[in-house]
Amino acid sequence: MQMKNFPSLRLLLHDWVTLSKTQDITCEKITLDSRTVEPGSIFFAIPGLKEHGKIFMEEALSKGARAVVSDSLDENHVDILNYAEKKIPLIYIQNLKKYLGCIASRFYQHPQHTLDLIGITGTNGKTSCSHFIANALRDYGTPCGVIGTLGYGIGAHLHPLNNTTPDIFTLYHILRELHDQGARCVAMEVSSHALKQERIQGLKFKVGIFTNLTQDHLDYHGTMEDYAQCKKSLFHDYPVQSAILNIDDPHGLTWLDTIPEEIKKQAYSLHEKASSSYPLTHVQSFNSNKDGVFAAIKTPWGDGVFHSPLLGKFNLSNLLATLCVLGTYPIPLPEILHLLSQLDPVPGRMEKIGSKNQPFIIVDYAHTPDALQKTLETLRPYCQGALWCVFGCGGNRDKMKRSMMGCIAEKNADNVILTDDNPRDEDPKEIIHEILRGFKNKNNIVVEHDRRRAIFHAINCAKNEDIVLIAGKGHEHYQQLGNKKIPFNDSLEAKLALENRTT
Repeated sequence: MQMKNFPSLRLLLHDWVTLSKTQDITCEKITLDSRTVEPGSIFFAIPGLKEHGKIFMEEALSKGARAVVSDSLDENHVDILNYAEKKIPLIYIQNLKKYLGCIASRFYQHPQHTLDLIGITGTNGKTSCSHFIANALRDYGTPCGVIGTLGYGIGAHLHPLNNTTPDIFTLYHILRELHDQGARCVAMEVSSHALKQERIQGLKFKVGIFTNLTQDHLDYHGTMEDYAQCKKSLFHDYPVQSAILNIDDPHGLTWLDTIPEEIKKQAYSLHEKASSSYPLTHVQSFNSNKDGVFAAIKTPWGDGVFHSPLLGKFNLSNLLATLCVLGTYPIPLPEILHLLSQLDPVPGRMEKIGSKNQPFIIVDYAHTPDALQKTLETLRPYCQGALWCVFGCGGNRDKMKRSMMGCIAEKNADNVILTDDNPRDEDPKEIIHEILRGFKNKNNIVVEHDRRRAIFHAINCAKNEDIVLIAGKGHEHYQQLGNKKIPFNDSLEAKLALENRTT
């Protein structure tokens, strides 16, 4: 993205400090990350999870930062620092974090004002929903960008991101870029971290979606109550025109009645007998097999039938959420059903690998207890032989879910292979040990820390009528050991294993 007119520092911060003409400078870039500072940048130093940005001020200045803006416990004021024969404004603003959205919006010339923003929050389903919505809208002729776990962009080629929802300056930068590329709307994942850290300040959503809430991220939130409250805040702390909630989840069912009256509300459900005092989209009947799902549905816009190549009831639930969004535009129901039938699986989400006369291989991002259980339960009816499960748990993440996932794997799979999944700074043996606590019978569990060998072992041992689920990493293209990310992809490894299969 090339911005033609850079704002002045006086214009950017005029609500909080008054800068003299000699203190004023042109702002060519704003950043919260000293590693991304370039000559002409303004570095914003705020408290982080572990450290305060102030400790990186020297690094920022050495890279050419022209000013530093930081939070202050005292009154707003401006100091001058003599650095490398230059006078650098040091600007202190009380409660700076609360104003970052306004500052970002000014710098990037308010891109959100001309975009329909569709925010999706929930434990599982955010990535699939965001891509289904973006792809369906694009197929209908409405250019739609996407921001989330797989990256950001318009179309299939996405730019990678470090976080599901990026920091607030990066987020506005991306919105500006998508706007300039012709996007009219953006489907974005809104993580609980982003809501807790107020990374979406200043954004107004045409639609907010809640998919579900199950255990995850307790290493960060501490309690399920805090985790739930963060998800709920999307509908209470931010302007949302329409709220679409999954009432199969007890949180969604309860939250519908608590959402402010001025917000339009819709509900969706997989259950034939579902009822709601709000406009409801629900399944009347469905059946599924390895070729996908066939569903008859009832909506506020009429009834219909469609077929999707996607696997699983949870994908059908994601399709219902997508349908509700498309209905708000509005798009005629027959066209919506056609668009849904054309949607392909998202990479690493119930991704099918292989062909006939081979084991049925599924690569999925399932890395929570609920997701692993639903994925295994989805695959069981299609399995004529044995159901294999290859998985591990991430290091430096919620430890409470490890034994739970072990218990789920033992109950729902015939053969389990435990392996490494981004151990990060933890001892991989200790992670596996904690997973094993969930098993009643550990005798038949295979432990293979080398994930490549684990995948090869499962596929090589599996028979043609078996199903092999490789869970946890999905789309990821790396295995993280310590601070190093080593190239690795489950789908690629599964394909190589099938090519070299000896049975």
